[in-house]
Amino acid sequence: MNHIRDLSKNTKTFYIPILIMKFNSMKTFFIKAYNKIVAVFKQGLEPIQVFKSILVALLFTIIPLPGTTTILLTTIALKAKLNLPIMITFSYLITPLQYVLLMPFIKVGETIFSTHHTLYSVQAIMSSFENGFFNTLQKLTFEIICGIAGWVVIAIPVAFLLYYIGYFLFFKKHLSNPVK
Repeated sequence: MNHIRDLSKNTKTFYIPILIMKFNSMKTFFIKAYNKIVAVFKQGLEPIQVFKSILVALLFTIIPLPGTTTILLTTIALKAKLNLPIMITFSYLITPLQYVLLMPFIKVGETIFSTHHTLYSVQAIMSSFENGFFNTLQKLTFEIICGIAGWVVIAIPVAFLLYYIGYFLFFKKHLSNPVK
Protein backbone atom coordinates (compact mmCIF):
# COMPACT_ATOMS: atom_id res chain seq x y z
CA MET A 1 0.00 0.00 0.00
CA ASN A 2 2.84 2.37 0.79
CA HIS A 3 4.28 1.61 -2.59
CA ILE A 4 1.04 2.83 -4.30
CA ARG A 5 0.98 6.04 -2.24
CA ASP A 6 4.58 6.77 -3.16
CA LEU A 7 3.82 6.24 -6.81
CA SER A 8 0.87 8.66 -6.69
CA LYS A 9 3.01 11.32 -5.00
CA ASN A 10 5.66 10.94 -7.67
CA THR A 11 3.13 11.21 -10.48
CA LYS A 12 1.58 14.35 -8.97
CA THR A 13 4.92 16.06 -8.64
CA PHE A 14 5.86 14.84 -12.12
CA TYR A 15 2.77 16.30 -13.84
CA ILE A 16 2.63 19.65 -12.09
CA PRO A 17 5.69 21.16 -13.84
CA ILE A 18 4.29 20.03 -17.22
CA LEU A 19 0.95 21.73 -16.51
CA ILE A 20 2.72 24.91 -15.43
CA MET A 21 4.82 24.82 -18.57
CA LYS A 22 1.71 24.31 -20.72
CA PHE A 23 -0.11 27.09 -18.89
CA ASN A 24 2.78 29.49 -19.45
CA SER A 25 2.95 28.65 -23.14
CA MET A 26 -0.83 29.14 -23.44
CA LYS A 27 -0.52 32.43 -21.60
CA THR A 28 2.16 33.64 -23.99
CA PHE A 29 0.06 32.43 -26.92
CA PHE A 30 -2.94 34.49 -25.76
CA ILE A 31 -0.75 37.51 -25.05
CA LYS A 32 0.72 37.32 -28.56
CA ALA A 33 -2.74 36.90 -30.09
CA TYR A 34 -4.07 39.85 -28.09
CA ASN A 35 -1.13 42.03 -29.16
CA LYS A 36 -1.73 41.15 -32.83
CA ILE A 37 -5.42 42.04 -32.57
CA VAL A 38 -4.64 45.35 -30.83
CA ALA A 39 -2.02 46.12 -33.51
CA VAL A 40 -4.69 45.80 -36.22
CA PHE A 41 -6.86 48.39 -34.45
CA LYS A 42 -3.94 50.77 -33.94
CA GLN A 43 -2.47 50.60 -37.43
CA GLY A 44 -3.24 53.24 -40.00
CA LEU A 45 -4.10 56.14 -37.69
CA GLU A 46 -2.07 58.80 -39.52
CA PRO A 47 -4.27 61.21 -41.51
CA ILE A 48 -3.06 59.93 -44.89
CA GLN A 49 -3.73 56.33 -43.82
CA VAL A 50 -7.24 57.25 -42.65
CA PHE A 51 -7.85 58.98 -45.99
CA LYS A 52 -6.63 55.91 -47.88
CA SER A 53 -8.75 53.64 -45.68
CA ILE A 54 -11.91 55.60 -46.43
CA LEU A 55 -11.15 55.74 -50.15
CA VAL A 56 -10.43 52.00 -50.39
CA ALA A 57 -13.59 51.28 -48.37
CA LEU A 58 -15.61 53.42 -50.79
CA LEU A 59 -14.07 51.73 -53.81
CA PHE A 60 -14.61 48.16 -52.64
CA THR A 61 -17.99 48.71 -50.99
CA ILE A 62 -19.63 49.68 -54.27
CA ILE A 63 -18.32 46.62 -56.11
CA PRO A 64 -21.37 44.92 -57.66
CA LEU A 65 -20.76 41.64 -55.85
CA PRO A 66 -23.00 41.74 -52.76
CA GLY A 67 -21.78 39.84 -49.73
CA THR A 68 -18.05 40.05 -50.41
CA THR A 69 -17.28 43.53 -49.09
CA THR A 70 -16.17 42.60 -45.57
CA ILE A 71 -13.86 39.83 -46.77
CA LEU A 72 -12.31 42.08 -49.41
CA LEU A 73 -11.82 44.99 -47.01
CA THR A 74 -10.30 42.79 -44.32
CA THR A 75 -7.83 41.26 -46.75
CA ILE A 76 -6.84 44.63 -48.20
CA ALA A 77 -6.57 46.31 -44.78
CA LEU A 78 -4.29 43.61 -43.41
CA LYS A 79 -2.08 43.52 -46.51
CA ALA A 80 -1.85 47.31 -46.98
CA LYS A 81 -1.74 48.11 -43.22
CA LEU A 82 -4.83 50.31 -43.41
CA ASN A 83 -7.27 50.95 -40.58
CA LEU A 84 -9.76 48.08 -40.64
CA PRO A 85 -12.32 49.45 -38.13
CA ILE A 86 -12.63 52.71 -40.06
CA MET A 87 -12.98 50.79 -43.32
CA ILE A 88 -15.69 48.44 -42.01
CA THR A 89 -17.64 51.28 -40.36
CA PHE A 90 -17.51 53.40 -43.49
CA SER A 91 -18.46 50.37 -45.56
CA TYR A 92 -21.57 49.75 -43.48
CA LEU A 93 -22.56 53.38 -43.81
CA ILE A 94 -22.34 53.43 -47.61
CA THR A 95 -23.64 49.92 -48.34
CA PRO A 96 -26.93 51.33 -49.75
CA LEU A 97 -24.81 52.98 -52.42
CA GLN A 98 -23.74 49.50 -53.57
CA TYR A 99 -27.34 48.57 -54.33
CA VAL A 100 -28.09 51.92 -55.95
CA LEU A 101 -25.10 51.56 -58.30
CA LEU A 102 -25.69 47.88 -59.12
CA MET A 103 -27.86 48.46 -62.19
CA PRO A 104 -25.80 51.36 -63.63
CA PHE A 105 -22.65 49.22 -63.40
CA ILE A 106 -24.43 46.33 -65.12
CA LYS A 107 -25.63 48.66 -67.89
CA VAL A 108 -22.09 49.98 -68.45
CA GLY A 109 -20.85 46.39 -68.57
CA GLU A 110 -23.52 45.53 -71.11
CA THR A 111 -22.30 48.39 -73.24
CA ILE A 112 -18.72 47.11 -72.93
CA PHE A 113 -19.73 43.58 -73.97
CA SER A 114 -22.28 44.80 -76.58
CA THR A 115 -25.12 42.79 -75.12
CA HIS A 116 -28.53 43.49 -73.62
CA HIS A 117 -29.86 42.94 -70.12
CA THR A 118 -32.34 40.09 -69.82
CA LEU A 119 -33.13 39.76 -66.12
CA TYR A 120 -34.47 43.16 -65.07
CA SER A 121 -37.05 42.09 -62.51
CA VAL A 122 -37.76 39.42 -59.93
CA GLN A 123 -40.52 38.06 -62.18
CA ALA A 124 -38.05 37.65 -65.06
CA ILE A 125 -35.62 35.84 -62.77
CA MET A 126 -38.37 33.55 -61.44
CA SER A 127 -39.63 32.68 -64.92
CA SER A 128 -36.06 32.05 -65.99
CA PHE A 129 -35.65 29.58 -63.10
CA GLU A 130 -38.76 27.78 -64.33
CA ASN A 131 -37.12 27.33 -67.73
CA GLY A 132 -33.87 25.98 -66.32
CA PHE A 133 -31.75 26.35 -63.21
CA PHE A 134 -28.29 26.26 -64.80
CA ASN A 135 -29.33 28.54 -67.65
CA THR A 136 -30.51 31.11 -65.09
CA LEU A 137 -27.28 30.81 -63.11
CA GLN A 138 -25.33 31.33 -66.31
CA LYS A 139 -27.33 34.49 -67.10
CA LEU A 140 -26.99 35.86 -63.56
CA THR A 141 -23.26 35.15 -63.56
CA PHE A 142 -22.93 37.04 -66.82
CA GLU A 143 -24.90 39.96 -65.29
CA ILE A 144 -22.46 40.05 -62.37
CA ILE A 145 -19.51 39.94 -64.77
CA CYS A 146 -21.05 42.87 -66.66
CA GLY A 147 -21.44 44.73 -63.36
CA ILE A 148 -17.82 44.09 -62.37
CA ALA A 149 -16.65 45.27 -65.80
CA GLY A 150 -18.70 48.45 -65.38
CA TRP A 151 -17.24 48.91 -61.90
CA VAL A 152 -13.68 48.56 -63.23
CA VAL A 153 -14.32 51.08 -66.01
CA ILE A 154 -16.01 53.69 -63.78
CA ALA A 155 -15.07 53.25 -60.11
CA ILE A 156 -11.34 52.63 -60.34
CA PRO A 157 -10.54 55.78 -62.40
CA VAL A 158 -12.85 57.83 -60.15
CA ALA A 159 -11.05 56.46 -57.08
CA PHE A 160 -7.66 57.46 -58.51
CA LEU A 161 -9.02 60.90 -59.33
CA LEU A 162 -10.44 61.30 -55.80
CA TYR A 163 -7.14 60.15 -54.31
CA TYR A 164 -5.09 62.72 -56.19
CA ILE A 165 -7.57 65.53 -55.57
CA GLY A 166 -7.76 64.70 -51.87
CA TYR A 167 -4.01 64.27 -51.59
CA PHE A 168 -3.24 67.64 -53.11
CA LEU A 169 -6.04 69.44 -51.21
CA PHE A 170 -5.40 68.01 -47.76
CA PHE A 171 -1.85 66.68 -47.58
CA LYS A 172 0.34 68.49 -50.10
CA LYS A 173 0.39 71.77 -48.17
CA HIS A 174 1.27 69.93 -44.94
CA LEU A 175 4.28 68.38 -46.64
CA SER A 176 5.51 71.65 -48.15
CA ASN A 177 5.07 73.65 -44.87
CA PRO A 178 6.47 71.48 -42.09
CA VAL A 179 5.58 72.50 -38.55
CA LYS A 180 8.59 73.91 -36.69
